[in-house]
Amino acid sequence: MKNGLLKWMTVGVAAWMAVPCAWSQGTFMFTNSNRSRTVPFTGCDGKPIAGAAYLVEVLVRNPKTGELDPGLEVLQPDATWKRVAPVPMLEGATAGLFAGGTVRVPSVAPGQEAQVTIRVWQVASGADFASAKVRGETNITVKLGGIGNPPSFPSRLSGLKGLKVCETK
Repeated sequence: MKNGLLKWMTVGVAAWMAVPCAWSQGTFMFTNSNRSRTVPFTGCDGKPIAGAAYLVEVLVRNPKTGELDPGLEVLQPDATWKRVAPVPMLEGATAGLFAGGTVRVPSVAPGQEAQVTIRVWQVASGADFASAKVRGETNITVKLGGIGNPPSFPSRLSGLKGLKVCETK
């Protein structure tokens, strides 16, 4: 599974490099694993959460409006872009991790900072983050990559800390 994740991420980066429509938009890798450092997400019991029982979503604030940016897109294996949707947690040896691909942010240019929110919830406790009773959220600031001046690969969520997904009161 780990090799599959690495292969998927490598294909995503290669496809990203070939897509000129992303030039004016910042990008980052929507994953809590970056080869050298992983930040597993856990339940309140400290065990890694896994599988489609948990969903992860990413949100970014538009710096001009302060509102959440509805235009986030994720790079597909066929080098097209599709609106970002929640992704399930990985399973087995990669439990506690998620891999959502390369995300582009239309409201933030490469080299600029983006306010990123990662939300996780247990599907059995609610259809979405707002209604879920078992959930967790974290906010980080990320300097975005992308084809700017100078060009760079998509950023990593390097400021991401571990997250516990617990029942809310």
